[in-house]
Amino acid sequence: LVLFVFMLLGGPSKRGFPFSGGSSRLGFFAALLAFSTTGLSYNIFGVDRDGFGRWLLSPLPLERVMRMKNLAHAALISAIYVAGAIAMAVLRPVPAETLVAVTAAFFCVLILQIAVGNMVSVYWPRRVEFAQVTSRSTSSAAGFASLVVIMPVMIMGSMVVFLTSYAQITWLPMAAGLIGLVISVMAYYWLTQWAVSHAEATLEQIAGALGI
Repeated sequence: LVLFVFMLLGGPSKRGFPFSGGSSRLGFFAALLAFSTTGLSYNIFGVDRDGFGRWLLSPLPLERVMRMKNLAHAALISAIYVAGAIAMAVLRPVPAETLVAVTAAFFCVLILQIAVGNMVSVYWPRRVEFAQVTSRSTSSAAGFASLVVIMPVMIMGSMVVFLTSYAQITWLPMAAGLIGLVISVMAYYWLTQWAVSHAEATLEQIAGALGI
C-alpha cells in the first residue's frame, strides 16, 4: 500500500518512455502485483493441510478443488488490481488502449503464475509451520519456477516496449496482451490437467510432505 501511494503521487515519468505518466505507473503496478503472487499460488495445499486431510477422507474431483483455490486467489489479486487501476486512471489519465493492454498483460501473467503454481504445489509441496517465524511458505523449487515464468515474460515485454517506442507500432501492446491472454488460458488448462494427474498418482507422498 505504501509503494502504491508513492507511485500514485510521484513526479512525472521520464520523457521518451513509451508509456508516460499514469500509463507507466499502471504498468509497473500491474507487473509488481502479478509477479508477487508466488507466495500464495506456489503452495496451495501447504497452508491448508488440515483441509487436504479432510479431502482425502471424502474427495471431490481434485481439479475442481484446485480451480476453486485458484479462483479465490485470482479474485483477491484482481480486486486489488482493479481498485488500483481505477485510482490511477482517475488521478493520472491513462489512454483506453493502454488500459486494455496493461489489463490483458496483467491477467496473462497472473494466470500463468497460478498455472505454474499448481504444478509446483503438487511436485514440491511444502509444510508451512505457522508457529515458526522463519518457516518458508514455498519450496526452493518455487523460486526457480518463478524465474522460468518471469524471465521470458520480461524479455517479451521489453521487446514490445522497444518496438512500440522506436518502431511506432502503437497497436502492438494491445495485440500482444490479448494474444498472451489467450495463450495463458490454454496453458492454464493444460498445466492444471498435468498437475491433477500427477497429484492423483502421488497422494501419499503429498500428504507426507504436508505432515498429514
